[in-house]
Amino acid sequence: MRGWIVVLGLAALLAGLPARAGEVIAGADALILHADDIAHKQGDVDGAIALLKSGLERYPTYAPMYVYLAKMQEFAALPPFNAEINTAAKRYAVFENHLVDHPDAVRDIFDTFGQAYMNLPDASDIRKQVDGLLHDDVPLILGQYGPLALPGDPTPFSFTLGDPQLDSAQRGGVYQGLITMKPFPVLPGYAVDPKYGKNAALYATDPRYAHWAFNWMLLAYEYNRDAKQWQLRFRVMWEDVPAQRDARAQLAQQTAQLLLRFNGLLHVYMDLPPLFPKDGVINVWLAERGEAGGEASDENMYLQQVGTPRSASEWVREVAHEYGHETLPAVGGYVKPEWASNGRLGERLFVSWLLRNMDQKTETHPWLRAMDAAEYQEARIERPVRQFSAMGPEMPQIRGTDAIAMDAFIGMALYWEMARGSKTLAGVLKNMRSPVYAGHLGFLDNLEDAERYAQTVDHPAVTLRLTNVPPGIRLWVWLSKGTWDGSFESREVGPVKVKVELDGRPTKPTDTGGFTSQPLEKGWHRLQLIPDGDTLPALTSVKLARE
Repeated sequence: MRGWIVVLGLAALLAGLPARAGEVIAGADALILHADDIAHKQGDVDGAIALLKSGLERYPTYAPMYVYLAKMQEFAALPPFNAEINTAAKRYAVFENHLVDHPDAVRDIFDTFGQAYMNLPDASDIRKQVDGLLHDDVPLILGQYGPLALPGDPTPFSFTLGDPQLDSAQRGGVYQGLITMKPFPVLPGYAVDPKYGKNAALYATDPRYAHWAFNWMLLAYEYNRDAKQWQLRFRVMWEDVPAQRDARAQLAQQTAQLLLRFNGLLHVYMDLPPLFPKDGVINVWLAERGEAGGEASDENMYLQQVGTPRSASEWVREVAHEYGHETLPAVGGYVKPEWASNGRLGERLFVSWLLRNMDQKTETHPWLRAMDAAEYQEARIERPVRQFSAMGPEMPQIRGTDAIAMDAFIGMALYWEMARGSKTLAGVLKNMRSPVYAGHLGFLDNLEDAERYAQTVDHPAVTLRLTNVPPGIRLWVWLSKGTWDGSFESREVGPVKVKVELDGRPTKPTDTGGFTSQPLEKGWHRLQLIPDGDTLPALTSVKLARE
């Protein structure tokens, strides 16, 4: 019998718990009996739950109230309540048969005991029951007080958003997470990983992939401020290596912290959910074997040969790559280096957002503190943007299927995120109907349709943000037919002195320091900003408005 089903018998156990003087009130027992009548005689479980919740407001430290609330939540998650089921044995049988189909029962009871643990003077018995609960399932959602009863020494984790280009409501905000820092045994359903451990026919004799079994796990939750609840986002599991137990536990913690940070940044910049898991949770497997590196399969991320040393930057890159496969819609069809580009795009996007919001002087994560941020920024983020800028969105090289084409697309996606905004890029990726770059309903098609639609209104305007764009590159923009006026915003005080070429031809300067284009056909156009002096001013944006 499942360890936590004894919840149904907790009334007698907890009724004897000591309570503070004056807090055991006869009215509480009467309310519990009334709720029991509503549930059993009237078949109104929801009504009983509502009555018990109102009772907790009056009697917040009365243990039996929590027990009966958990009991009612139990039945609310089952098929329609049967008032004729009046023995514990029958209730156990019904509950056992339907537990798998009703995970909300686990969540609701867990949250109830989390509140009890907070309110009761002596909650040791409740803690034992919650410990037992976790041996059979893990709650996907914890209420506001649920972490108080979560085993594994749950430790708060947070980081502050500091990107000046974020909305004022987001800038300065704090993203909160929760990680169980003390390992606990992997639950039976996850003891063997789904890809390699269970595929005996394919991997039975393979020395690298046969029968991977994982012994330890930790959980990583994010806090949903609007719903006031914690949502499970990552299960991180690893194999037992007796000589490396502390090192592997630390690796799992650092991986979970980095993933929580990427998860928060994804919400802020793109608001995209993970692609594969129905419950929103990604399983992360730290494997001792395999080929050094990472892999993604459905809702599973693998970091393999974790005992092989990596640099701090390489750990960050690997985690970002696999998380890109899990979360970013794929532009694919490539022969090399892999079919889909979303892993390599994830390496750049997630780290780009991370660097915009990170102060390495105060950073505490060991990988982020040790990585060469400037080298990563130049080599993995700015370099592909420069390569795309020199090529443009319609050249044959970017329409191919080799590594050059993939890198050019990644450079374009990074440029579009920098210049037109992360939400704009997210919309293009999310609305693709074909996972190709230049084919029908693919990335380029969808991007051009989005720009065309935005420019159908009277006097449309297009703004290219320049703060994160590498200086001196060609600025690519899709414009509808007409003549366009340009203006600049700058961090510098005083008039802006910039010469502008459009499609290789000089534009006409205006009295306000802007420019006017020649008549243009609809399509892609390139802007080149040329210093009218020694250097370009510190421009933050260029705005184009059609006459």
